[in-house]
Amino acid sequence: MAEPTVDLDDPDASPGATLRSSVVPAGLVEVVEQLLVADDTGDLTLGATLGAGGMGVVRAANQRRLAREVAVKSLRTDDPSAVTALLAEAWVIGRLEHPNIVPIYDISLDAERRPRLVMKKISGVEWAALLDDPAEVERRAGSDDVLGWHLGVLLTVCNAVAFAHSRGILHRDLKPENVMVGAYGEVFVVDWGLAVSLRDDDPDLPLAREQTRPAGTPAYMAPEMIAGIGGLLGVHTDIYLLGGMLFRIVAGRPPRTGATLEELMRRIAAETPEIDPRWPLADVIARALDPDPLQRHRTVQDLQRDIRDWLSHRDAVALLASGQQRVLDLCAAVDDGDPERVREIYTEAQFALRTVRDRWPEAPGLHETVAEDVEVRARFELVRGDVGLATELLAGLPDPPEELREAIDTLRREVEREASELADWRRDTDPRTGWIPRLVGGGVLAAGWVAVPVGSLLLGVDKGYPRELGISATALVVTLLIVGVFFPWYFRSQVSRTLFSLLVLMRVFSLVFLTSAWLAGLPAELAGALETNVFFITLTLAAALVERRLAFAVPFYLVAVLWGVAHPDLSLRALGAANLVVALNTGWVLAFPRRLAG
Repeated sequence: MAEPTVDLDDPDASPGATLRSSVVPAGLVEVVEQLLVADDTGDLTLGATLGAGGMGVVRAANQRRLAREVAVKSLRTDDPSAVTALLAEAWVIGRLEHPNIVPIYDISLDAERRPRLVMKKISGVEWAALLDDPAEVERRAGSDDVLGWHLGVLLTVCNAVAFAHSRGILHRDLKPENVMVGAYGEVFVVDWGLAVSLRDDDPDLPLAREQTRPAGTPAYMAPEMIAGIGGLLGVHTDIYLLGGMLFRIVAGRPPRTGATLEELMRRIAAETPEIDPRWPLADVIARALDPDPLQRHRTVQDLQRDIRDWLSHRDAVALLASGQQRVLDLCAAVDDGDPERVREIYTEAQFALRTVRDRWPEAPGLHETVAEDVEVRARFELVRGDVGLATELLAGLPDPPEELREAIDTLRREVEREASELADWRRDTDPRTGWIPRLVGGGVLAAGWVAVPVGSLLLGVDKGYPRELGISATALVVTLLIVGVFFPWYFRSQVSRTLFSLLVLMRVFSLVFLTSAWLAGLPAELAGALETNVFFITLTLAAALVERRLAFAVPFYLVAVLWGVAHPDLSLRALGAANLVVALNTGWVLAFPRRLAG
């Protein structure tokens, strides 16, 4: 279609217009008149205007001899450069017989003897209009896959451009406005007015190396196009323009925008189009629009291959997008601190990302998303103190963050220290720790508890304080000896430390009590009976602090106290009987220790 054209030096030039080059082959000027002298102007009946630009106009026409509808592109000016440019375009298109390039039927003259091109008439609209009308695209496509439909159009455009490249021709002005889409899905690349040949041995066409001024549409132009150095142009230039159209499909706007032509030209030289990595085909766009021509796709077919690869993996791409969204949701759940929600979202994200990995291991952004998902979950578990799970999560990453590894190592050492302390505490509080030395020492003391009062009775030891104090002092010495002998084992167990500390204190309190009673003038037999209160209290404390099963013998000491007070002369017998029960009870407890709960 004809379109606005401007001069680069025009300060009022529209940024959406096309910059035209005036460099044409010298030989073309010499043969223009020769080619057109025999032209017949009466074969065409012109109709409605289809489009108009700065230099020309395109109108519908009827070619009477063949009775067919055609399109006629004619000039509005007699400028020789416009004439030769139009003819150069005709010769370019004449060499490009391709289904996606509008064919030229003939070159004729209008009434003013200006050349005009007779071309195939296309019943369709500019692709640019369809890019702005997704509803119309859905109607044409019969589905809501608007993106897929536009990518199909671009792939077809690529076919035409690749064919032109095979003939050594660059288009230089590829943009949606220069693509026509027919009513039945036909796609045509139009407006080859800026096309140049890359072949130096092609004197009939404008040569790329001879171009000395910028030409193209600034919103899409490649950086090398504004230098005015024809030798910089190449296949990579059209690939950049195709990348610009891909940008337009995905982003909904050209790669560059600006209020003025001057601003756009400045941006071409100074800025790289900003590409959101979350866009579909973001990596393909970035490669095609690389400022360095050597980093772009080598051929149009390479660009097509990347687009087709993406299309063949669209399900995986959709799943990847879903996984990326779940990672964002995971970050929000971590902030909320709900472990169940975090696990649920993490599992959903991992399912989506694993599916993508199975279908398309090379999917752009896949590995980064997997790493982010794992790192977010690992940090959450690290905060919760689950160093094992955090370590397990990071083990699946090829290169986890160093600071995260250090944090896990620090927490692991802390957890190991706490675990060691807990194990020490459990061992210390476990009744089974040191139970054999405790059983031996306890057995000796229990035997003494029974033997001393019984032996005193059998030997007929005189009643009185010497007997009571002697028994108490002897018991204290024996207890201290037992504790001293087994101290290394008793020290390792809280049960042993508590139990034998109570026994030592019991003997000390007993001796102190008897001494106090003697000094107070209490009868020895009554003091002996009251002394049993010390045993009663000690056994009660042992049952409460060490082992509840010791409580079985507590009532017997209580009975011995009451019986001894009521019958002081029988107090030693009562104590002996109570000691026997306590000895049996203690022996059972010490012989069969049990682990405490927790």
